[in-house]
Amino acid sequence: MAKTMTAKSKTTRSSAAGSDSKKDVAKPKRPPTLYNLFIKENTKKWREAHPEDSYKNAFKEVAKMWKDAPENPNRGKPSSSKKKGLSEVSTNV
Repeated sequence: MAKTMTAKSKTTRSSAAGSDSKKDVAKPKRPPTLYNLFIKENTKKWREAHPEDSYKNAFKEVAKMWKDAPENPNRGKPSSSKKKGLSEVSTNV
């Protein structure tokens, strides 16, 4: 005897979860950070001076400029990398 297929109703989780994931329209945007403002302003200047360069390269160069910029509150401080190198990890042998 051959099995017959039954029609299943298709429901997606996205429709049920979609009602909870709506953004609050009245919530104000937070202001841009000093880094965001620096990148926006200096990327325009970099692109005008180097129109042949890609945006990726422009962002890379402007990010290097940020490291020593007077607007940077962390200027001169070592970067706070969350990853630890092998030399920093202590071994209990």
